[in-house]
Amino acid sequence: MRHPRLCTLATLTLLCAVLIAGCGGAERTSNASVDRAALREGQADASARPGTGATAESTSSDRAPVDLISAPLTDAKQIRTGTVQLSARRSRVAGVAHQVVGIVESIGGSVSSERSSGGEEPSVDLVLGVPPERFREALTKIGKVATVISSESSTEDVTGRYADLEGRVATMRISVARLHGFLGEATDVNQIASLETELTRRESELESTQRQLDALAAQVATSTLHVTVSTKAVVVAPTDGPPSPASALARGWAVFVGAGRWLLAAVAVSLPFLALAAGLFVAARLLRRRLRRLSPAS
Repeated sequence: MRHPRLCTLATLTLLCAVLIAGCGGAERTSNASVDRAALREGQADASARPGTGATAESTSSDRAPVDLISAPLTDAKQIRTGTVQLSARRSRVAGVAHQVVGIVESIGGSVSSERSSGGEEPSVDLVLGVPPERFREALTKIGKVATVISSESSTEDVTGRYADLEGRVATMRISVARLHGFLGEATDVNQIASLETELTRRESELESTQRQLDALAAQVATSTLHVTVSTKAVVVAPTDGPPSPASALARGWAVFVGAGRWLLAAVAVSLPFLALAAGLFVAARLLRRRLRRLSPAS
């Protein structure tokens, strides 16, 4: 009799334990569901409040770096500049400058500015815009027009700066669009004023950054070439060893002509003083003779 009672008591005890465990699990499940629902409601309320949404958006957009995956891919960006000095005879300075302009225009370039001066040593200064892919071609053709005194060119890689400006512009546009959305949903006067102030600041920053990007893009799209045409002679580096007879004769003749010019200039400068001295000398002689004639008579 004891064994059936013990079995029945053990069965009832096990059944009660299972029921208690099931109730505890159901309660934990229901609590978790309630917590998740409350969290969703809190997030919905936070996104529905314009002021809170603007603050969260402002913090994330100011501190979060640009997403490298969504950022636009940028090819290599380079700025090319060059300087060429040409020497020509005085009568050919204007013609050489005209040829340079023709070469640049024939390859798709343009003249940004032109300045010329006359006189004994005329010169023409040109600032030219050249397509980057034909920059070397322009330098080669211009160098064949006249004697090249000097030629320099440089290339600056601005890929990183260009990509940074592009990413900043893209992020700022998204930020401005979000602020417009928050401003459209705002109902409180203080929130509207705060959003308008922030929107004005963001739009100003966007315009400034866009101008920087446009200026950099213009420098990348068109290479700049400075060309000067003048009568300046090419300086020949001295060579070792004695000069040839012809060059020695040319140098001697140049020295003789130069000395003659300086002598003539000195005579021309002193001529008025010589004339004055001659006049004073003649007057002194005449005065002395007259005094001699008057002395015996006295």
